[in-house]
Amino acid sequence: MTSFPEFEAGALAYVGIFIGVLLAFEGLRQILSRSESRSQAGSRRMRLIAQGASTEDRLRILKPGDEAWRFAALPLLGTLPVDIARAGLRIRPGTFLAICAGAAAVAALAASTALPPLTAIAIAVALC
Repeated sequence: MTSFPEFEAGALAYVGIFIGVLLAFEGLRQILSRSESRSQAGSRRMRLIAQGASTEDRLRILKPGDEAWRFAALPLLGTLPVDIARAGLRIRPGTFLAICAGAAAVAALAASTALPPLTAIAIAVALC
């Protein structure tokens, strides 16, 4: 019979791995599925020009808004949008975090083949 602390640690490891895999698949789904293709975006711009919209109106409608970063108050994630822009990456911070979560899940799965689950998760989080 297993003792309660051993069961709890193993169950938490599997729950963590499950959540990591879900985050990885959701991140990939959001990265790969675009709400609008480039041709549709071009058509929308052309429709606005044909309707006689001013340049300011077109920019206001078509330019992505300056959304407030929801993790701005967190110490490590607060400057993530600025850091990503400085690195020259054209990726949204949420997408970047989803990729990191997926990489952590893959690293945890790979490390769990040779190490105990909690150690594997700790190594995956440290590397990603």
